[in-house]
Amino acid sequence: MINYSTSIPQLISPLENKKQINIQFLRAFAALLVVFYHTADHFFAAGGGQSGNVFSLTKLFGFIGVDIFFVISGYIIWVSTSNYHNLSGFFSFLYNRITRIFLGYWPYFILLYIVLSIYDPLSIQRLSTNASFFLLQPSVDLSFLAVAWTLQFELYFYFVFSIPQIPI
Repeated sequence: MINYSTSIPQLISPLENKKQINIQFLRAFAALLVVFYHTADHFFAAGGGQSGNVFSLTKLFGFIGVDIFFVISGYIIWVSTSNYHNLSGFFSFLYNRITRIFLGYWPYFILLYIVLSIYDPLSIQRLSTNASFFLLQPSVDLSFLAVAWTLQFELYFYFVFSIPQIPI
């Protein structure tokens, strides 16, 4: 018999303190889709066959891996914010999410900036350094790391999702 009076936080509280193995496998599957999608062109350029291999299949459907990541992220946010009922929880959620993104992104940004300043200094003048550093670049063409567009959307999602969490 289903108890319909159970609140959402009570339903998901067992999920908060442990990693769900099915989510981890889904993340691995999505990551492999994205990796194979991006390596398919290199495989074909190196003389690999156009059909009958994993690259031809993932070239057709590999982009779905990014969508899977966004769905997983939405689910994890739903689980992680279920117990925030005050302003400090709201700020804690934003702080944790923002630091998680930027502390993973900034080392690569700085490394790429150093490499470009040594080997291709003219590209730095063309690219938007400050906007790229803070993931505020609206154009992928002017961004230092083009793949960071997904991080921009994650940040937008965090901000939009956190607004309803503000206690009134």
